[in-house]
Amino acid sequence: MLRARWIDTLAHPLLVVALACSITALTNGSESNLSGTQKNPRDSLPQVIDWNEEVSLPDDILFVRHQSWAIDALILLVSIDSGGKVTTLRPISGFSLYLGPVAEQIRKSVFSYNLAGTTFVLRIPDPLHKFIADANLYHTAVCTDKTDLHKLYQFGAMFWRSKDNEAAEHCYKYILDRNPLSVAARYGVADICLSMKDQCADSYLKSLLGSEPEFIEVRERLVQPYQFYSEQEAETAYVANREEILKSNIPLAFRVSLLNNEAFWLDRLDRVDDALPIIRKWNSAASELIAIYPPAISPYYTEAMHFGLLEEAKKFDEDAINSYRLASYVAASDRLVPDLARYEIDLGLSRTLRKEGHLTEASNLCNEWKSRWKKLVSRPVHHPWELRQDGAGELGGRWEFSCGDPQTGFQLIEQTIRQYPDSNAPYTALSEYYYSTGEIDKARDAEATASRLLEAWNQKLGEF
Repeated sequence: MLRARWIDTLAHPLLVVALACSITALTNGSESNLSGTQKNPRDSLPQVIDWNEEVSLPDDILFVRHQSWAIDALILLVSIDSGGKVTTLRPISGFSLYLGPVAEQIRKSVFSYNLAGTTFVLRIPDPLHKFIADANLYHTAVCTDKTDLHKLYQFGAMFWRSKDNEAAEHCYKYILDRNPLSVAARYGVADICLSMKDQCADSYLKSLLGSEPEFIEVRERLVQPYQFYSEQEAETAYVANREEILKSNIPLAFRVSLLNNEAFWLDRLDRVDDALPIIRKWNSAASELIAIYPPAISPYYTEAMHFGLLEEAKKFDEDAINSYRLASYVAASDRLVPDLARYEIDLGLSRTLRKEGHLTEASNLCNEWKSRWKKLVSRPVHHPWELRQDGAGELGGRWEFSCGDPQTGFQLIEQTIRQYPDSNAPYTALSEYYYSTGEIDKARDAEATASRLLEAWNQKLGEF
Protein backbone atom coordinates (compact mmCIF):
# COMPACT_ATOMS: atom_id res chain seq x y z
CA MET A 1 0.00 0.00 0.00
CA LEU A 2 1.41 3.38 -1.04
CA ARG A 3 2.38 5.65 1.85
CA ALA A 4 2.07 9.44 1.65
CA ARG A 5 4.21 11.59 3.92
CA TRP A 6 4.26 15.14 5.13
CA ILE A 7 7.25 16.62 3.31
CA ASP A 8 9.26 19.73 2.51
CA THR A 9 10.52 20.47 6.00
CA LEU A 10 12.87 23.13 4.64
CA ALA A 11 10.15 25.10 2.91
CA HIS A 12 7.60 24.82 5.74
CA PRO A 13 9.49 24.16 8.99
CA LEU A 14 6.66 25.32 11.26
CA LEU A 15 3.79 23.63 9.49
CA VAL A 16 5.10 20.20 8.75
CA VAL A 17 3.98 17.45 11.08
CA ALA A 18 4.92 13.80 11.23
CA LEU A 19 1.78 12.34 9.79
CA ALA A 20 1.49 9.08 7.92
CA CYS A 21 -1.35 8.57 5.52
CA SER A 22 -2.25 5.41 3.71
CA ILE A 23 -3.66 6.10 0.29
CA THR A 24 -6.41 3.81 -0.84
CA ALA A 25 -7.70 4.15 -4.35
CA LEU A 26 -11.31 3.04 -4.40
CA THR A 27 -11.95 0.29 -6.87
CA ASN A 28 -14.10 1.54 -9.69
CA GLY A 29 -15.40 -1.96 -10.12
CA SER A 30 -17.45 -3.33 -12.97
CA GLU A 31 -20.87 -2.87 -11.42
CA SER A 32 -23.42 -0.84 -13.35
CA ASN A 33 -27.15 -0.88 -13.59
CA LEU A 34 -28.40 -3.74 -15.67
CA SER A 35 -29.36 -1.64 -18.67
CA GLY A 36 -25.70 -0.88 -19.30
CA THR A 37 -26.53 2.62 -20.53
CA GLN A 38 -25.97 4.70 -17.39
CA LYS A 39 -22.61 5.88 -16.11
CA ASN A 40 -21.88 4.64 -12.61
CA PRO A 41 -20.91 7.49 -10.23
CA ARG A 42 -18.16 5.29 -8.82
CA ASP A 43 -16.22 5.63 -12.09
CA SER A 44 -14.91 9.08 -11.14
CA LEU A 45 -14.65 8.94 -7.38
CA PRO A 46 -12.06 11.05 -5.54
CA GLN A 47 -9.13 9.22 -4.02
CA VAL A 48 -9.54 8.10 -0.40
CA ILE A 49 -6.81 8.68 2.17
CA ASP A 50 -6.90 6.98 5.56
CA TRP A 51 -5.49 9.32 8.18
CA ASN A 52 -3.98 7.49 11.14
CA GLU A 53 -2.42 10.41 12.98
CA GLU A 54 -3.52 11.11 16.56
CA VAL A 55 -6.53 13.40 16.72
CA SER A 56 -6.19 16.04 19.42
CA LEU A 57 -9.45 16.64 21.33
CA PRO A 58 -10.14 17.70 24.93
CA ASP A 59 -11.60 14.95 27.13
CA ASP A 60 -14.91 16.77 27.49
CA ILE A 61 -15.41 16.54 23.71
CA LEU A 62 -13.57 13.29 23.00
CA PHE A 63 -15.69 11.27 25.43
CA VAL A 64 -19.11 12.57 24.38
CA ARG A 65 -21.16 9.50 23.64
CA HIS A 66 -22.17 9.08 20.00
CA GLN A 67 -22.92 6.48 17.39
CA SER A 68 -20.49 6.16 14.50
CA TRP A 69 -19.33 3.71 11.87
CA ALA A 70 -16.32 1.68 12.93
CA ILE A 71 -14.25 2.82 9.94
CA ASP A 72 -15.94 5.94 8.61
CA ALA A 73 -16.14 8.03 11.76
CA LEU A 74 -15.07 11.30 10.12
CA ILE A 75 -15.17 11.96 6.38
CA LEU A 76 -13.91 15.23 4.87
CA LEU A 77 -13.42 16.38 1.29
CA VAL A 78 -10.08 18.17 1.03
CA SER A 79 -8.48 20.19 -1.77
CA ILE A 80 -4.81 21.22 -1.65
CA ASP A 81 -2.69 23.58 -3.71
CA SER A 82 0.61 22.98 -5.47
CA GLY A 83 2.49 23.52 -2.21
CA GLY A 84 0.51 20.89 -0.30
CA LYS A 85 -1.51 23.40 1.73
CA VAL A 86 -5.24 22.95 2.26
CA THR A 87 -7.29 25.37 0.15
CA THR A 88 -10.79 24.04 0.83
CA LEU A 89 -12.12 21.59 3.38
CA ARG A 90 -15.68 20.31 3.47
CA PRO A 91 -17.00 18.06 6.26
CA ILE A 92 -19.02 15.22 4.74
CA SER A 93 -19.97 13.09 7.72
CA GLY A 94 -19.11 12.51 11.34
CA PHE A 95 -19.96 13.48 14.89
CA SER A 96 -20.65 17.23 14.88
CA LEU A 97 -18.52 18.07 17.94
CA TYR A 98 -15.50 16.34 16.38
CA LEU A 99 -15.68 17.88 12.92
CA GLY A 100 -14.82 21.47 13.82
CA PRO A 101 -11.68 20.81 15.90
CA VAL A 102 -10.44 18.11 13.53
CA ALA A 103 -10.99 20.35 10.50
CA GLU A 104 -8.87 23.06 12.12
CA GLN A 105 -6.12 20.53 12.76
CA ILE A 106 -6.15 19.46 9.12
CA ARG A 107 -6.18 23.04 7.79
CA LYS A 108 -2.84 23.67 9.50
CA SER A 109 -1.22 20.67 7.86
CA VAL A 110 0.84 20.30 4.68
CA PHE A 111 0.36 17.26 2.46
CA SER A 112 2.72 15.33 0.22
CA TYR A 113 3.69 16.77 -3.17
CA ASN A 114 2.16 13.58 -4.65
CA LEU A 115 -1.25 15.02 -3.76
CA ALA A 116 -0.54 18.57 -4.94
CA GLY A 117 -3.41 20.17 -6.79
CA THR A 118 -5.86 17.35 -6.04
CA THR A 119 -9.13 16.89 -4.21
CA PHE A 120 -9.50 13.75 -2.11
CA VAL A 121 -11.54 12.18 0.66
CA LEU A 122 -9.85 12.14 4.05
CA ARG A 123 -11.12 9.28 6.20
CA ILE A 124 -10.41 9.39 9.93
CA PRO A 125 -11.23 6.56 12.37
CA ASP A 126 -13.37 7.33 15.40
CA PRO A 127 -10.90 8.80 17.93
CA LEU A 128 -13.03 7.53 20.82
CA HIS A 129 -12.92 3.87 19.80
CA LYS A 130 -9.48 3.00 21.15
CA PHE A 131 -10.39 4.40 24.59
CA ILE A 132 -13.50 2.26 25.06
CA ALA A 133 -12.47 -1.03 23.43
CA ASP A 134 -10.34 -2.34 26.31
CA ALA A 135 -12.35 -5.27 27.73
CA ASN A 136 -9.95 -5.84 30.62
CA LEU A 137 -10.22 -2.24 31.74
CA TYR A 138 -13.99 -2.36 31.49
CA HIS A 139 -14.22 -5.28 33.92
CA THR A 140 -12.12 -3.48 36.52
CA ALA A 141 -13.50 0.04 36.04
CA VAL A 142 -15.19 1.74 39.01
CA CYS A 143 -16.25 5.38 39.28
CA THR A 144 -15.91 7.08 42.68
CA ASP A 145 -15.43 10.64 43.90
CA LYS A 146 -11.69 9.85 44.08
CA THR A 147 -11.34 8.61 40.49
CA ASP A 148 -9.11 10.62 38.15
CA LEU A 149 -11.22 12.93 35.93
CA HIS A 150 -9.82 11.47 32.70
CA LYS A 151 -10.76 7.98 33.91
CA LEU A 152 -14.27 9.15 34.83
CA TYR A 153 -14.74 10.32 31.24
CA GLN A 154 -13.33 7.09 29.84
CA PHE A 155 -15.27 4.78 32.18
CA GLY A 156 -18.51 6.65 31.52
CA ALA A 157 -18.10 6.14 27.77
CA MET A 158 -17.16 2.48 28.24
CA PHE A 159 -20.20 1.79 30.43
CA TRP A 160 -22.44 3.56 27.92
CA ARG A 161 -21.06 1.46 25.07
CA SER A 162 -21.92 -1.67 27.07
CA LYS A 163 -25.41 -0.29 27.85
CA ASP A 164 -24.67 -0.24 31.58
CA ASN A 165 -26.55 3.01 32.16
CA GLU A 166 -26.54 2.77 35.94
CA ALA A 167 -22.74 2.59 36.10
CA ALA A 168 -22.37 5.26 33.40
CA GLU A 169 -24.67 7.64 35.28
CA HIS A 170 -22.51 7.35 38.41
CA CYS A 171 -19.48 8.41 36.35
CA TYR A 172 -21.32 11.36 34.83
CA LYS A 173 -22.59 12.53 38.23
CA TYR A 174 -19.04 12.58 39.60
CA ILE A 175 -17.89 14.56 36.52
CA LEU A 176 -20.71 17.09 37.03
CA ASP A 177 -19.70 17.50 40.67
CA ARG A 178 -16.33 18.75 39.44
CA ASN A 179 -17.45 20.41 36.21
CA PRO A 180 -21.18 21.32 36.12
CA LEU A 181 -20.84 22.52 32.51
CA SER A 182 -19.30 19.27 31.22
CA VAL A 183 -20.61 18.57 27.72
CA ALA A 184 -19.88 14.84 27.90
CA ALA A 185 -21.59 14.38 31.27
CA ARG A 186 -24.65 16.50 30.47
CA TYR A 187 -25.19 14.72 27.17
CA GLY A 188 -24.53 11.35 28.79
CA VAL A 189 -27.19 11.91 31.45
CA ALA A 190 -29.61 13.22 28.80
CA ASP A 191 -29.05 10.09 26.73
CA ILE A 192 -29.73 7.87 29.73
CA CYS A 193 -32.95 9.80 30.44
CA LEU A 194 -34.04 9.38 26.82
CA SER A 195 -33.39 5.63 26.98
CA MET A 196 -35.92 5.52 29.83
CA LYS A 197 -38.30 7.95 28.04
CA ASP A 198 -37.88 10.28 31.00
CA GLN A 199 -38.41 14.05 30.78
CA CYS A 200 -35.22 14.59 32.79
CA ALA A 201 -33.52 14.74 29.36
CA ASP A 202 -35.15 18.07 28.46
CA SER A 203 -33.24 20.34 30.84
CA TYR A 204 -29.88 18.81 29.90
CA LEU A 205 -30.56 19.06 26.16
CA LYS A 206 -31.70 22.67 26.42
CA SER A 207 -28.64 23.63 28.45
CA LEU A 208 -26.40 21.94 25.88
CA LEU A 209 -28.09 23.78 23.04
CA GLY A 210 -27.41 27.04 24.88
CA SER A 211 -23.70 26.33 25.27
CA GLU A 212 -23.13 24.27 22.10
CA PRO A 213 -25.45 25.66 19.38
CA GLU A 214 -23.66 23.67 16.66
CA PHE A 215 -24.25 20.35 18.46
CA ILE A 216 -26.51 18.97 15.73
CA GLU A 217 -27.29 15.71 17.51
CA VAL A 218 -28.75 17.69 20.42
CA ARG A 219 -30.94 19.76 18.11
CA GLU A 220 -32.21 16.57 16.51
CA ARG A 221 -33.18 15.04 19.87
CA LEU A 222 -34.97 18.06 21.33
CA VAL A 223 -38.32 16.70 20.09
CA GLN A 224 -39.47 13.58 21.92
CA PRO A 225 -42.81 11.66 21.90
CA TYR A 226 -43.45 12.15 25.63
CA GLN A 227 -43.73 15.91 25.02
CA PHE A 228 -47.00 15.54 23.08
CA TYR A 229 -50.52 14.29 23.64
CA SER A 230 -50.80 12.36 20.39
CA GLU A 231 -48.57 10.50 17.99
CA GLN A 232 -49.61 12.79 15.16
CA GLU A 233 -48.58 15.90 17.12
CA ALA A 234 -45.18 14.34 17.79
CA GLU A 235 -44.68 13.40 14.13
CA THR A 236 -45.63 16.91 13.01
CA ALA A 237 -43.10 18.32 15.47
CA TYR A 238 -40.43 15.95 14.13
CA VAL A 239 -40.98 17.36 10.65
CA ALA A 240 -40.76 20.98 11.85
CA ASN A 241 -37.61 20.16 13.83
CA ARG A 242 -35.89 18.64 10.79
CA GLU A 243 -36.89 21.57 8.60
CA GLU A 244 -35.34 24.00 11.06
CA ILE A 245 -32.05 22.06 11.29
CA LEU A 246 -31.87 21.80 7.49
CA LYS A 247 -31.68 25.60 7.28
CA SER A 248 -28.22 25.35 8.85
CA ASN A 249 -24.92 24.62 7.14
CA ILE A 250 -24.60 20.95 8.10
CA PRO A 251 -22.42 18.11 6.74
CA LEU A 252 -23.71 16.48 3.58
CA ALA A 253 -24.28 13.02 5.09
CA PHE A 254 -26.26 14.57 7.95
CA ARG A 255 -28.35 16.51 5.40
CA VAL A 256 -29.11 13.27 3.58
CA SER A 257 -30.15 11.65 6.86
CA LEU A 258 -32.41 14.51 7.92
CA LEU A 259 -34.09 14.81 4.51
CA ASN A 260 -34.72 11.09 4.56
CA ASN A 261 -36.14 11.42 8.06
CA GLU A 262 -38.40 14.31 7.09
CA ALA A 263 -39.74 12.47 4.04
CA PHE A 264 -40.39 9.41 6.20
CA TRP A 265 -42.48 11.37 8.72
CA LEU A 266 -44.41 13.20 6.02
CA ASP A 267 -45.21 9.84 4.44
CA ARG A 268 -46.32 8.53 7.86
CA LEU A 269 -48.59 11.57 8.23
CA ASP A 270 -50.13 10.74 4.83
CA ARG A 271 -48.74 13.99 3.42
CA VAL A 272 -47.24 12.46 0.29
CA ASP A 273 -47.66 15.65 -1.74
CA ASP A 274 -45.57 17.50 0.85
CA ALA A 275 -43.02 14.67 0.88
CA LEU A 276 -42.35 14.82 -2.88
CA PRO A 277 -40.27 18.06 -2.90
CA ILE A 278 -38.34 16.77 0.11
CA ILE A 279 -37.63 13.56 -1.80
CA ARG A 280 -36.28 15.62 -4.71
CA LYS A 281 -33.94 17.43 -2.31
CA TRP A 282 -32.94 14.07 -0.82
CA ASN A 283 -32.17 12.67 -4.28
CA SER A 284 -29.99 15.67 -5.06
CA ALA A 285 -28.05 15.45 -1.78
CA ALA A 286 -27.77 11.65 -1.95
CA SER A 287 -26.51 11.79 -5.55
CA GLU A 288 -23.84 14.26 -4.47
CA LEU A 289 -22.86 12.03 -1.55
CA ILE A 290 -22.59 8.85 -3.60
CA ALA A 291 -20.31 10.69 -6.05
CA ILE A 292 -17.99 11.60 -3.16
CA TYR A 293 -18.08 8.60 -0.82
CA PRO A 294 -20.45 5.71 -1.70
CA PRO A 295 -20.22 3.83 1.65
CA ALA A 296 -21.99 6.76 3.33
CA ILE A 297 -25.09 6.18 1.20
CA SER A 298 -25.15 2.36 1.37
CA PRO A 299 -27.85 2.07 4.09
CA TYR A 300 -30.35 4.02 1.98
CA TYR A 301 -31.20 1.74 -0.92
CA THR A 302 -34.55 0.74 0.59
CA GLU A 303 -35.45 4.40 1.15
CA ALA A 304 -34.59 5.32 -2.43
CA MET A 305 -36.72 2.43 -3.66
CA HIS A 306 -39.69 3.47 -1.50
CA PHE A 307 -39.35 7.08 -2.62
CA GLY A 308 -39.51 5.83 -6.20
CA LEU A 309 -42.75 3.99 -5.39
CA LEU A 310 -44.29 7.16 -3.89
CA GLU A 311 -43.30 9.24 -6.91
CA GLU A 312 -44.56 6.55 -9.26
CA ALA A 313 -47.89 6.44 -7.41
CA LYS A 314 -48.24 10.21 -7.83
CA LYS A 315 -47.39 9.98 -11.56
CA PHE A 316 -44.09 11.84 -11.18
CA ASP A 317 -42.41 9.24 -13.33
CA GLU A 318 -39.27 11.22 -14.22
CA ASP A 319 -38.66 11.80 -10.52
CA ALA A 320 -39.32 8.12 -9.88
CA ILE A 321 -36.76 7.20 -12.52
CA ASN A 322 -34.19 9.32 -10.67
CA SER A 323 -35.01 7.61 -7.37
CA TYR A 324 -34.84 4.12 -8.84
CA ARG A 325 -31.56 4.97 -10.57
CA LEU A 326 -30.14 6.19 -7.29
CA ALA A 327 -31.27 2.98 -5.58
CA SER A 328 -29.60 1.02 -8.38
CA TYR A 329 -26.33 2.93 -7.93
CA VAL A 330 -26.42 2.36 -4.18
CA ALA A 331 -26.98 -1.35 -4.74
CA ALA A 332 -24.06 -1.41 -7.19
CA SER A 333 -21.84 0.18 -4.53
CA ASP A 334 -22.65 -2.43 -1.90
CA ARG A 335 -22.32 -6.14 -2.65
CA LEU A 336 -24.27 -6.92 0.53
CA VAL A 337 -27.51 -5.64 -1.01
CA PRO A 338 -29.61 -8.79 -1.62
CA ASP A 339 -30.54 -9.80 -5.16
CA LEU A 340 -34.24 -9.56 -4.29
CA ALA A 341 -33.79 -5.84 -3.61
CA ARG A 342 -31.89 -5.42 -6.88
CA TYR A 343 -34.77 -7.18 -8.64
CA GLU A 344 -37.39 -4.87 -7.12
CA ILE A 345 -35.31 -1.78 -7.91
CA ASP A 346 -34.74 -2.76 -11.53
CA LEU A 347 -38.40 -3.59 -12.04
CA GLY A 348 -39.42 -0.21 -10.62
CA LEU A 349 -36.96 1.46 -12.97
CA SER A 350 -38.22 -0.54 -15.94
CA ARG A 351 -41.87 0.36 -15.19
CA THR A 352 -41.21 4.07 -15.02
CA LEU A 353 -38.93 4.00 -18.05
CA ARG A 354 -41.71 2.37 -20.05
CA LYS A 355 -44.19 5.00 -18.90
CA GLU A 356 -41.83 7.75 -20.05
CA GLY A 357 -41.15 6.12 -23.41
CA HIS A 358 -37.61 4.87 -22.76
CA LEU A 359 -38.53 1.49 -24.20
CA THR A 360 -35.09 0.16 -25.12
CA GLU A 361 -33.62 0.59 -21.65
CA ALA A 362 -36.80 -0.76 -20.05
CA SER A 363 -36.70 -3.78 -22.32
CA ASN A 364 -33.07 -4.48 -21.44
CA LEU A 365 -33.92 -4.51 -17.74
CA CYS A 366 -36.94 -6.74 -18.24
CA ASN A 367 -35.03 -9.20 -20.40
CA GLU A 368 -32.24 -9.36 -17.85
CA TRP A 369 -34.70 -10.59 -15.22
CA LYS A 370 -37.15 -12.50 -17.42
CA SER A 371 -35.84 -15.89 -16.37
CA ARG A 372 -33.27 -14.84 -13.81
CA TRP A 373 -35.96 -14.10 -11.20
CA LYS A 374 -36.57 -17.84 -10.88
CA LYS A 375 -33.18 -18.15 -9.16
CA LEU A 376 -34.56 -15.98 -6.36
CA VAL A 377 -37.40 -18.33 -5.47
CA SER A 378 -37.03 -19.32 -1.82
CA ARG A 379 -36.95 -22.92 -0.71
CA PRO A 380 -40.16 -24.47 0.62
CA VAL A 381 -40.98 -24.06 4.30
CA HIS A 382 -41.22 -27.31 6.25
CA HIS A 383 -41.33 -26.14 9.89
CA PRO A 384 -43.65 -23.68 11.66
CA TRP A 385 -40.73 -21.59 12.91
CA GLU A 386 -39.46 -20.95 9.36
CA LEU A 387 -40.47 -17.69 7.68
CA ARG A 388 -41.74 -18.14 4.16
CA GLN A 389 -39.86 -15.90 1.73
CA ASP A 390 -40.81 -14.77 -1.76
CA GLY A 391 -41.92 -17.63 -3.98
CA ALA A 392 -42.75 -17.97 -7.66
CA GLY A 393 -46.10 -16.25 -7.25
CA GLU A 394 -44.73 -13.02 -5.80
CA LEU A 395 -41.60 -12.93 -7.98
CA GLY A 396 -43.37 -13.83 -11.21
CA GLY A 397 -46.20 -11.45 -10.37
CA ARG A 398 -43.75 -8.58 -9.94
CA TRP A 399 -42.18 -9.26 -13.31
CA GLU A 400 -45.57 -9.43 -15.01
CA PHE A 401 -47.01 -6.20 -13.63
CA SER A 402 -43.71 -4.42 -14.36
CA CYS A 403 -42.71 -5.89 -17.71
CA GLY A 404 -45.58 -7.99 -19.00
CA ASP A 405 -49.31 -7.91 -18.33
CA PRO A 406 -50.23 -6.02 -15.12
CA GLN A 407 -53.48 -7.94 -14.66
CA THR A 408 -51.66 -11.26 -14.90
CA GLY A 409 -49.18 -10.06 -12.30
CA PHE A 410 -51.99 -9.01 -9.97
CA GLN A 411 -53.71 -12.40 -10.36
CA LEU A 412 -50.49 -14.31 -9.60
CA ILE A 413 -50.06 -12.37 -6.36
CA GLU A 414 -53.73 -12.83 -5.40
CA GLN A 415 -53.43 -16.59 -5.97
CA THR A 416 -50.35 -16.69 -3.74
CA ILE A 417 -52.25 -14.87 -0.98
CA ARG A 418 -55.00 -17.48 -1.11
CA GLN A 419 -52.42 -20.28 -1.10
CA TYR A 420 -50.35 -18.83 1.76
CA PRO A 421 -52.74 -16.68 3.86
CA ASP A 422 -50.27 -16.40 6.76
CA SER A 423 -47.34 -15.20 4.66
CA ASN A 424 -46.36 -11.55 4.63
CA ALA A 425 -44.39 -11.86 1.36
CA PRO A 426 -47.30 -11.69 -1.14
CA TYR A 427 -48.76 -8.65 0.61
CA THR A 428 -45.44 -6.83 0.17
CA ALA A 429 -45.60 -7.60 -3.54
CA LEU A 430 -49.25 -6.51 -3.59
CA SER A 431 -48.35 -3.15 -2.04
CA GLU A 432 -45.79 -2.56 -4.80
CA TYR A 433 -48.45 -3.33 -7.40
CA TYR A 434 -50.84 -0.79 -5.88
CA TYR A 435 -48.15 1.87 -5.71
CA SER A 436 -47.42 1.28 -9.39
CA THR A 437 -51.10 1.87 -10.22
CA GLY A 438 -51.41 4.96 -8.02
CA GLU A 439 -53.66 3.34 -5.40
CA ILE A 440 -51.77 4.53 -2.34
CA ASP A 441 -54.47 3.69 0.22
CA LYS A 442 -54.61 0.09 -0.98
CA ALA A 443 -50.82 -0.06 -0.99
CA ARG A 444 -50.71 1.08 2.63
CA ASP A 445 -53.36 -1.47 3.61
CA ALA A 446 -51.28 -4.23 2.03
CA GLU A 447 -48.16 -3.00 3.83
CA ALA A 448 -50.04 -2.97 7.13
CA THR A 449 -51.23 -6.54 6.56
CA ALA A 450 -47.68 -7.63 5.73
CA SER A 451 -46.40 -6.03 8.96
CA ARG A 452 -49.16 -7.65 11.01
CA LEU A 453 -48.42 -11.10 9.58
CA LEU A 454 -44.69 -10.68 10.14
CA GLU A 455 -45.33 -9.69 13.76
CA ALA A 456 -47.55 -12.73 14.18
CA TRP A 457 -44.74 -14.93 12.88
CA ASN A 458 -42.30 -13.28 15.31
CA GLN A 459 -44.64 -14.10 18.18
CA LYS A 460 -44.96 -17.66 16.94
CA LEU A 461 -41.18 -17.89 16.69
CA GLY A 462 -40.93 -16.86 20.33
CA GLU A 463 -43.02 -19.89 21.31
CA PHE A 464 -40.35 -22.18 19.90
